[in-house]
Amino acid sequence: MSWIDAIDLTAVSVVLYAILRWLSVSMSRRVLAALGVVVALYIVSRVAGLFLTERLLRVSGGVLAVALLVAFQEDVRRGFERLAVWPRTGRDTLGAARVTLECLVEVAGRLADERVGALIVLPGRQGLESHLRGGVQLGGRVSMPLLCSIFSTKSPGHDGAVIMDGSRVGRFGVHLPLSRNLEELTERGTRHTAGLGLSERTDALVIVVSEERGAISLAENGHLEPVPELAQLHARLQSHYERVGLLSARLEARRWLPGHLRLKALAVGLGIGWWLLTPPIATVQRDFTVPIQYVNLPSDTVLAEPSIGEAEITLAGPDRSFDLLNPETLRLSIDVSQLPGSEGSVTLTDRDLGGQGSLTVERIEPEAVPVTLVRLQPVELPVRVRLLGEPAQGLALVAADPAPATVRLLVVPGAGPTAVDTEPVDVSVLTESQSVRAALVPAPGTRLAAGEADAVSVRVILKPN
Repeated sequence: MSWIDAIDLTAVSVVLYAILRWLSVSMSRRVLAALGVVVALYIVSRVAGLFLTERLLRVSGGVLAVALLVAFQEDVRRGFERLAVWPRTGRDTLGAARVTLECLVEVAGRLADERVGALIVLPGRQGLESHLRGGVQLGGRVSMPLLCSIFSTKSPGHDGAVIMDGSRVGRFGVHLPLSRNLEELTERGTRHTAGLGLSERTDALVIVVSEERGAISLAENGHLEPVPELAQLHARLQSHYERVGLLSARLEARRWLPGHLRLKALAVGLGIGWWLLTPPIATVQRDFTVPIQYVNLPSDTVLAEPSIGEAEITLAGPDRSFDLLNPETLRLSIDVSQLPGSEGSVTLTDRDLGGQGSLTVERIEPEAVPVTLVRLQPVELPVRVRLLGEPAQGLALVAADPAPATVRLLVVPGAGPTAVDTEPVDVSVLTESQSVRAALVPAPGTRLAAGEADAVSVRVILKPN
């Protein structure tokens, strides 16, 4: 195993641990065990070569993943919300959590003294939406006046529960599921029944204030516990805030390493199994013939003939990468401005190749290209008008005179043309004498000198027969 494989395995193990941790918190043990059986069957079918069973489980796994996202969409939403605010978690967030904790303790004590009933839900790590009914969205920052006004007997929502959302009151007037555990409830009222019912279904902590006895109770993990002292209530709320990571991010970090060792070992084991069962991506090689482009030629310079125009290359990579490759975009570019003089040899490298994407270059043939530059010399040559067709019936061609009659052309010394041709001028479409614009067509290896127009005006003179 290389160090790259080790990094890959570590990253996969961390992701698997996060998924397993979320599943262990959000799902019942039966659902988690069923998922484990499906994963085990997939591994066995993969090792044993049961291709149909493996394909069936793979398709079923995709359907199951979508079903889990739909069923636990609230948990997924909360997870992304926590991830979005995680970089900003700091002194401000922790300070707001401490203020909220102190306020809740003070409110519970005041309501208990005044014998005003209250039901306050502090969410844990599990989603609550599937267990809540009704209520009014609020989103106000928690305070003594706000909570006291909500639970006032004159408030239409005082019989419902308040759902906390961090340091804010998310909703109020919410109806909670009722518990059927009469042994735990004894002679307590509806608020205790609702608080206990929610604690049986989620990991939320519920503060219950009895208006009959003026007593404070906490519902957690399916149990009701009286809290006679505010200091005890403060300690329990602080412990809950620390557990869900709202009060002490540092404490959560210290607990992360030694905690949940079984889940971490399972995540590492699954990562190793996945790494062993996943075949390495096959690397294939393919040959291509690509054109060579000579770029950044000075305006008064040409390549001496013969120049190499094509090269053979070999590309390597996954077969899927070749499916994304367009061979027409492959080309080698040689920057002739990097030559130290008028001639030399340029070594071709993968940096000169464009269009290969993520594929690697295994071979370039030839490895080097000889390049010789020839400086062009200006000469003044006559313009030669090329004619096409015959004059119309009853007309005769007298002359076809270009203006200007000569142009300056850059040519290879001792090998230049004797004239510069125009594009063909079709005289068969003319019915009278007139001037026609015709583009100049310099011979290969030559070019018009700087300042010269790329076209001339041809005066075609016709006369009747």
